[in-house]
Order: sequence, then C-alpha cells, then structure tokens
Amino acid sequence: MGCKSGGEKLLLEVLKDFERSHPTIRVKFEVIADQYMDVLKTRLIGDAAPDVFYLDAVEAPFLMQANVLEPLNSYITKDFDLPDFAPNLLQPFQVGNTLYGLPKDYSTLALFYNKKLFQAAGLEKPPKTWEQLLANAKLLTRDRNRDGKPEQYALGLAPELARLVYLTQAYGGDAIDRKGNATFAEPKALQGLEAIVDRYRDRTAVLPSDVGSSSGSDLLGQEKVAMVIEGNWAIPYLQDNFPKLEFGTAEVPSMNQRRGTMVFTVAYVMNKRASHKKEAWQLISYLTGKAGMKNGRVLGLHSLPETP
Repeated sequence: MGCKSGGEKLLLEVLKDFERSHPTIRVKFEVIADQYMDVLKTRLIGDAAPDVFYLDAVEAPFLMQANVLEPLNSYITKDFDLPDFAPNLLQPFQVGNTLYGLPKDYSTLALFYNKKLFQAAGLEKPPKTWEQLLANAKLLTRDRNRDGKPEQYALGLAPELARLVYLTQAYGGDAIDRKGNATFAEPKALQGLEAIVDRYRDRTAVLPSDVGSSSGSDLLGQEKVAMVIEGNWAIPYLQDNFPKLEFGTAEVPSMNQRRGTMVFTVAYVMNKRASHKKEAWQLISYLTGKAGMKNGRVLGLHSLPETP
C-alpha cells in the first residue's frame, strides 16, 4: 500500500486493526514523502506500483484515462454501503458508470484567524462577508515600512485556482465550462477573483513566498497574518508547531450573498496490475467501510474544525 506522508502513525493503527480482523492478509505500508505522483507514475509504468494507493481527485482523470486503475464495480456487493458516500465525492473517480476509487475522507475550507490579533485590532468576531473582510483587513494590516510593506498582513493567500473556484462562481461565473474549457478569465468569474487580487495589490494580503513562509498555515502560526483560508489539515499543523497560538475557525465569508467553499478528497484505488486483487479489495472496503471509518474517527483521522 502506498500513501503520502502525514498521519502515518494513525493509519498504521487502523491497518493493524485490519490485519487482526483479516489474519490471512498482511499489509506492507510504504510512505512516499516527496514527489508522490511522479514516483507513483514511474512505478505504474515499470509495473512496480503498490496494489492499493492514495489518489487525489485532481490527479484521478489522468490515471483513469491511462487505464492503469482497476474498476471497482464488480467488487462492490450489496453489503457495501456505497449510498453512504456523497455523490460529489465519488464523481472525480468515475468515468460514466465505472467507479475507480472510494474516498477515504474529505476536507473543506474554513477561515482561520488569530484571536489575539483580532482583539488587538478591536475586533470581536471574524468577518461573515467579503465586505466585512475588506473592512477588517484595513484594521489588521499594521506597521507598514517606508516602501509600504506591512510587518503584519491581514490575509494570507494561497495562489492556487483549485482553492479559489468558489470565488469564480460568486457572480455566476466558473473556472471551467461543461466542455472542459477554461472560463476563469471571463468577466463574471474575474469579478470574484478580483476580491483576492485587490487585497494583494493594496498590500493587505500576502503570499507565503513573499515573506519566507512555507504555507498559509505557517503564515498564521508565525503571526505574519491575522487570517488565512485553509482546510482542516491546518489544525494539527498549528497545534504541533505553534502550540501557544490562539486561533479560531469560521465559515468562509460569503460573497455577493452567496456562501461557498471547496471540497478536497483523496481515494483509495487499486492498481490494475495488482498481484492480489481480492485482498486489495478487502483492504479498500475495510478502510472505506463502517469498521475502518469508525476506527479512523476514534484515532483522530477525521478531525473537525473547532468553533470560533
């Protein structure tokens, strides 16, 4: 089984539970820490890929088209609760009616904010709309030097369209159309994206690379910004690396009276050239079924954002 780094200790505990309930199967667990997809694609070409591995929704179309994944339809029986999965989590791993992966979990975006910096600016609550965020940004951007660069920015940005599609939809636009053509540069889509671009231009927002940080979570933890929009993966990172940081979470501010966020998911998939397909399916069905999901929650694999 191949996976990215992160959460290995917890997953290993779940795999031990699987082996206890399936005494004839042993799972070899391997972490691919760097260049995960590059390594995986190379191994798939060389027939050296694991039988079961993680696959991000963004990467799924390429591997499905390349015909290197095992279709799962014939393995799924009536005792497997496929209707329990939200359709929008299954869709990235489907071609027509053929299903190639089962989601292991999902994450949405939320507004993370530094409670201490908010209090210092006289703000009691996080913004609920982008209009409020704009007003707060002026108060939370502090200590500009001679060239206008602040020591403290209001908002940390992730310059990835995959994180910002909900903004392209705020005024009726979208990132792509039904034919798969890019439309994020059209006026309706740009109207939402300009809310981010304008914050960067007026220097109330900053990219991690601008100030030597590695991510939005790192920006918040180092108190270089008062707010970031991140997923629940930021929670253990902040707790482990910045244990004294007092942060809260809230819904992503609405824009044009429309609420929006993003859903990110990764699925367990089977290598089409797997040596042990029956056992591979038993592992996938356990990890994504009620038993594996229950154990995962107990162990903390599915952490929920805290309240403000």
